[in-house]
Amino acid sequence: DFGWHDFHASGYGSYSGDVFLPFGHTRWSINMIAFKSEDVTDAVPDDLAADDEKELSVVHPARLEKRSCAVGKALAVHFSYSKQDEGLVANTALLERYEQLSLTLEKLDSL
Repeated sequence: DFGWHDFHASGYGSYSGDVFLPFGHTRWSINMIAFKSEDVTDAVPDDLAADDEKELSVVHPARLEKRSCAVGKALAVHFSYSKQDEGLVANTALLERYEQLSLTLEKLDSL
């Protein structure tokens, strides 16, 4: 558990003409992210199509003057891509196993 890590504590980057250049340490992987829908309603669709990671991890937060952070004590699971759902639900107990794991970890955390 490393607590919270603020990716934007020292800023976001700067503009070179019309192009936003993020600081190298402000961009982060969006493989496992959580946000509320209202936090991304202003995201620019063309920028998402061009580089979704840059738009969601740096440019959009800078535009809103909000910070992004990593939570060091979190459990994240990626269950499937849409085409895999039916087979995984029908042929595995992964969702139930993930739920049991999260409940077990939650109990351990409360000790």
